[in-house]
Amino acid sequence: ISMIAGTLFGAYFAVDARRQAEKAIAQAQTAEAIQRFLIDGYTRANPYNTDGRIVTARDLLEDGAARAQTDLADQPAIRAELHATFGRVFADLEQRPQAEREFQLALAYFQSAPDPDPAQILQLRAALAEQQYYRGDVNGALAAFQS
Repeated sequence: ISMIAGTLFGAYFAVDARRQAEKAIAQAQTAEAIQRFLIDGYTRANPYNTDGRIVTARDLLEDGAARAQTDLADQPAIRAELHATFGRVFADLEQRPQAEREFQLALAYFQSAPDPDPAQILQLRAALAEQQYYRGDVNGALAAFQS
């Protein structure tokens, strides 16, 4: 019996270790893709690429949010992370409608993931509710937690 139990525990830990390794690889790939996306955004702001027009941080933010929808159409996990990040930045700038839009997009992408992380979804719902509350939409803020 102890040999069977030992085999079962060993198999369980092997499967768990593999799952953790796959998750770490996916996170590293996501971080790399986000880094490339952001570097590309800053490269676009180079005065040689903008005919001398000065690009503001706000321009970069808005352009990045728009590009995430088109350039990363086949990478929903990366889109989700970027939209969540853009939402936080818009929220910090008190740009409530833009923050709300970004949080809604991030939430939709995270929820459609094969194995959604409940903690991430809860954080996004809270962020979305906060924007709705500050906009004066108390019912919308409550609904963000009930859906």
